[in-house]
Amino acid sequence: MKKLFTTVLITLLTIVAVAQSQDYTTINVTTPGTLKSILDARGELFIFYLKITGNIDARDIKCLRDNNPVLAFLDLSEATINEYYGAGGTANAQSYQANVLPDASFYNFMGTSSLVNVKLPPTITSINGTAFKNCSSLTDITIPNAVTYIGKEAFLGCHALTSIIIPHSVIRIGTSAFSGLKGLTDVTIGNSVSIINGQVFYSCKKLKTITCLSIIPPEFGDSTFNYLESLTAIYVPPTSLATYKASKWGTLFFRQIQANPTDDIASLNSLVKVYCAGSAILVEGTAARETVILYTITGKQLKTVVSTGERLTIPVDKQGIYLVKTGGKTFKVVV
Repeated sequence: MKKLFTTVLITLLTIVAVAQSQDYTTINVTTPGTLKSILDARGELFIFYLKITGNIDARDIKCLRDNNPVLAFLDLSEATINEYYGAGGTANAQSYQANVLPDASFYNFMGTSSLVNVKLPPTITSINGTAFKNCSSLTDITIPNAVTYIGKEAFLGCHALTSIIIPHSVIRIGTSAFSGLKGLTDVTIGNSVSIINGQVFYSCKKLKTITCLSIIPPEFGDSTFNYLESLTAIYVPPTSLATYKASKWGTLFFRQIQANPTDDIASLNSLVKVYCAGSAILVEGTAARETVILYTITGKQLKTVVSTGERLTIPVDKQGIYLVKTGGKTFKVVV
């Protein structure tokens, strides 16, 4: 079973790499709630790459969830979520707020899902409960910098996710938001998170590193970090090392708590994108003649590359966690 899971994960990562060059079917929704009628009129039953622009609401998100059985790559980066009152939304509710990814947005009740990559609207302020629950093929998602809350069980069952970056904007994380993720190896927690509710990272048995950027140790429930069998390091701000070790964090993980090896990894808002594809690290958005430096997670310099302004491909010799420094900012990537 372990070998099968690894094979499936590698296959999904390969699909993600190929998808970078694919063309999306773009549909503009001018009136919220009309996406299904637009799709019906087009007569396209199977859309693999789909980009939605314009104005949508909970009815359109329900359509994306329930009426597209092969949808794998979804781009909502140019869409705005509007408020909606009625019974046609994603959950058993009558009221859906604007700029909120609603409850059960892409909740897959069967435990399998075709979704591999989702780009969310940059204006959303909340990812509500069970939003991506059981999206077991989801390998890549960026939490927008406006999000302040991640709801209960939001990513429960997303076993193909290997890395999570929780931006500085997030203040609170709901119970079991990332619980039991079989593939998760690396988590970065932004500097505004003050409350991590119970079982958020419960039984993430492959989780190796947690980078916590908050100067003040966040509060967390008793079962938040239970059964982290592979955890080797918790990186914290150097000036807060003693504070973390004297807190509840230190009670559970005194030996794992270490000073963050780089002081500018906290930047999560850059236009530069760093991600992995197979056995390579890809860097997008750098200026021409800008220097890109690759380090190990411990700070050992491996490679220096000068950007041409195009996407860079940096091969690596083995799987692991790497740091990429460019433009005075540092990014963490899991390969």
